[in-house]
Amino acid sequence: YSIVYNGMYMVPELILTALAALLLGKVPQIVRKMDV
Repeated sequence: YSIVYNGMYMVPELILTALAALLLGKVPQIVRKMDV
């Protein structure tokens, strides 16, 4: 039970971290497009 509970708590955190990484990776491209 504790393993499942910890897993349910970790999954959303991993997803948020992945989304944040993707956004940070796209930011420079967006900034370059805006500068041009």
